[in-house]
Amino acid sequence: MSSSEIIITQEALAYAIDDIDKRLLGCIKDHERVKSSTTLKHPQYCIDFGNTIIQLIKTEKLLYMSLGNPKSKKSIFLMILKKYDETLAELIELSSNGVSLDIIPEGEHIERCKKSLEQREYIKKLCDYGANR
Repeated sequence: MSSSEIIITQEALAYAIDDIDKRLLGCIKDHERVKSSTTLKHPQYCIDFGNTIIQLIKTEKLLYMSLGNPKSKKSIFLMILKKYDETLAELIELSSNGVSLDIIPEGEHIERCKKSLEQREYIKKLCDYGANR
């Protein structure tokens, strides 16, 4: 699907933002539990991983909000994609470190990387759409 084939309605944007808000709230609640846990083997790793996931979701939300704003300029979509890429790279590095620390099984890390790259391609298409509308 090219960016010219994407059709975004206000209803779809509202649904996406609502879904992101629910995911974000769930992540924040989980993250608060992790931060207050005293039984974690690698607490700082878990906190950093949670912070990065929350940042990635917030960046995704900013993308959808910008798509809903007809005044959003091309530069905002380029900045969002750059931030998404930086945060995703950080998340993949943390996941790799999790394998080294024996926190995350290698197979799970590989699956997470594949899914993250698929999501990144979708985010790129949305950013291209927003920048070229």
